[in-house]
Amino acid sequence: MTRVGLCTVVYMGGGCFSCQLQSFRYNGD
Repeated sequence: MTRVGLCTVVYMGGGCFSCQLQSFRYNGD
């Protein structure tokens, strides 16, 4: 996933972080 619209997302299959951005872009799956 490149764009996240959720406040809480699980990435890297074992990482969790909260973001207040509607469109947050990060390097990952």
